[in-house]
Amino acid sequence: MRSMCRPVLLVFTLLVGAIAVFAQQAPEYLWFEPEWFPDVQGSYAYWPGPGQMKPTGHWGVAGPGISAEFSQGGESEWNSIGVPAEETNATCSRNFTVPRAGKYRVWVRYYDHWRQAAPFTVRLEQNGQAKLNGELGVKHVLPANDEYMLYWGFAFGWGSLDGQLEAGPAKISLIIDKAGEVWRQVDAILITDDLNYTPVNREKPPFAYMEAIKLQPDNGAAWRGSGKGLKVGDNWKRTPIGGQDFAMWTDIGVEKDWWGKQDLNTLTKYDLFYQFSAPTDISKEFHAQFAGKKDLPIMSWSHLIPGFYLGNLPDFSPDSPVRKWLEQTKTPFYIMTNYAQGKYDDKIGPANYQALTGPLAGQFLGFIHGEAMASCGTATPGGKLGDDRRSYLEAFGSGLVKAQAADWSKKFSTPVPESFWSKGISCLSCESISLAPMFHATGADTVGYEIDATNSHAPMRVAFERGAARQYGGHWINYASSNFGDCCNYFTQNPVVPRGAPSWFHSKYAITDGVDIAWYRKLYYLNYLGGASAIFWEQGLANQWMKPGPGTHPVQLSPFGRATVDFQQFVDRLPDRGEPFTPMAFLLSYAHGYDPVSYNCRAFGVFTENEADRELRELFNVAWHPAEVSASQPINPVASPSESTNARRPYAFITGTILR
Repeated sequence: MRSMCRPVLLVFTLLVGAIAVFAQQAPEYLWFEPEWFPDVQGSYAYWPGPGQMKPTGHWGVAGPGISAEFSQGGESEWNSIGVPAEETNATCSRNFTVPRAGKYRVWVRYYDHWRQAAPFTVRLEQNGQAKLNGELGVKHVLPANDEYMLYWGFAFGWGSLDGQLEAGPAKISLIIDKAGEVWRQVDAILITDDLNYTPVNREKPPFAYMEAIKLQPDNGAAWRGSGKGLKVGDNWKRTPIGGQDFAMWTDIGVEKDWWGKQDLNTLTKYDLFYQFSAPTDISKEFHAQFAGKKDLPIMSWSHLIPGFYLGNLPDFSPDSPVRKWLEQTKTPFYIMTNYAQGKYDDKIGPANYQALTGPLAGQFLGFIHGEAMASCGTATPGGKLGDDRRSYLEAFGSGLVKAQAADWSKKFSTPVPESFWSKGISCLSCESISLAPMFHATGADTVGYEIDATNSHAPMRVAFERGAARQYGGHWINYASSNFGDCCNYFTQNPVVPRGAPSWFHSKYAITDGVDIAWYRKLYYLNYLGGASAIFWEQGLANQWMKPGPGTHPVQLSPFGRATVDFQQFVDRLPDRGEPFTPMAFLLSYAHGYDPVSYNCRAFGVFTENEADRELRELFNVAWHPAEVSASQPINPVASPSESTNARRPYAFITGTILR
C-alpha cells in the first residue's frame, strides 16, 4: 500500500505546488489615471500658446484633447494632466497597495516633445522610503521621425522605471521640481511585475477580472431562461411625447420678414424645413435646384418636429405669425438654449412665458440644454453643500431648480416659478450617468444624453437614461452631435480651418476630420431600438445635404443624409419597435456619482474617487463587455470606442493612412 500511495501523493503534491506557483506568477497590472488623483486641481491647456497658462503649484486636468490627441488615438479615459513649462513646484499622488513583493516596472504615458525636454519625476514610496525614483521627459522615448512627432511637434510615448517593491501600502507621485523647455502632460500610469509586457498606445493590459468574460454555463439556455412568457409591465410602457412614440427634432428659423409674408393657412412643416434647413453655404443653390418640390427626402418625413433657438428670441406673443401658426396646426415644438445669453423685454417676455405655460403648453416639449444642466446663465450651486454624496446631491438639485427659476425670471422679464423646471431637458455628455436620476427626481419630464465618437460606454449611458426615465415615468432622448473630437460633421466648401483646396469636405473643420458614416448611422439604430423618444440633431439638417467638389455637381444628399433616409425608411417599416426590457438590474444609490467620463474627474465635481467607484467600474466593465476593451483602443474616424473590438489593432492617422 505504501508503494502505491507514494506516487499518488507525489502527483497531488506536484499539482498543488504547480497551482501555487502559477498563482504566484500570474502577472499584476495596476492601471492609474492621474487625472483622478485627489490633489490634481483646476485645468491646464497647451493650445492657448506658450506663456498663456501660468504656474499654479498644481497639476491640472489637461483634457479632453482636440485634433492632436485624437489623431494619435486619444487620451486614455478621455483626460490627462498637465503643467506649463514654467512650473517648478507641483506634485500629485495617490495611495495604492502592492499585491506582492517583487520587481516591478512603472510605465508612464506622457507627451514626448520633438527635441525638447519636459522633465518630471516619478517617485514610488513605501514606509516613508523611496523604492523607485527617476526622471522622465528628458530622454526621448519616441524616434525623432515619429509621424505624430513630425506633424504636431509632440506625441504620446511610454517611458518606464524599474524598482523592487514590497507587498503592502505604497504611494506613487508625479513631481515637478524644475522648469521645462515645454509643457508637461501625463496621460496614464501602469505598474506591473510583468516585465515582458510593453504598453501599446492607450490599450489596457489583460486585467484578471476580464477573465470572467470567458466563463460560460454548460447549458446557457437553461441558465438564462428562454424569455418566453415575460411581459412588459404597465409602468414600462413608453408614453408618447408630442403625440408620437418616436420623432427626430430639428431647428427652424424665426425671421420676421419671411414669416410675415406667409399664408399661415397653407404653410406646412415641410415648407419650414425647406426654407430654414439647407446648409448656409449652398442655400441659394439648394433653393434654386429644388424650387417647387414638396417631397424632398428627410424634410418630408412625417416624424420630424421643429424647434427654435432661444438666442433668436422666438416670439410667441398673441399677434406673432409663429404663435398663430403653432395654434392653428397644433404642431409640437421645442426650444434650444445653447449659449443663449439674451432676454426678452418687459412686454414680449411675459407674453412669451404666458404662451408657453398657457395656450401652447400642450405643444411645448421643453428647453433643450445641450451639454448643460440648465439654461445659459443659470448659476450652478457651489460651496459646501453636504458632507456626503447624498446630502450634496439633494442640496445641489434643489439649488439648481431655484437657480433655473431665477434665470427664467430674468430672461422672460416676469416671475417664473420653480415648477417650470419640468420643461428643462438636460442633455449632458459628461456626468449623464450620475445625474440622470437627479433630473427626474427634481421634476424634469424628459432627460437626454450626448455622446460623440470619443466617449466610451454608449450602451451604459443608454441604460442609465432609460432606467431613470422608467423609474420616474418620464422620457429620454438622444442629443445627436455625432462629433469626432472637436470635429463637427458638416459638408461644406469652406471649412472653418482653411486647409487644402475646396473639395468633398467631410467636416466643417477640414477634409481629414470627422466620424465615419457607419458610426453615425449606428447611433440612429441604437437609440431607436433602445427606446429613445426622440433624436435631436444639434446641427439641424445642415450636414444632410452637400454640393460636392471639385468640379460642378448638383446639390445632393450627403453620406450622412443617405444614412438618415435609410434609417427613416426603417422606422416607417417598423413603427412598433416594442419596448426593451432588462431581466437583470443593478440597484445603485441615488447619489452613487459614478461616471467614467468627467471634465473635472470628481464625482459631482467634488468627491474624489473611492473604492466604491472602482468597484462599480469593474462591475460595469464586465457587464458591458467589450465596451472597456474597445474604449482602451485607439480612436480614429473609422473605429471609435463604440465600434472597435480588435485587440492591439493598428491605428490610423486622421487621413486614414495606417501608420503602425
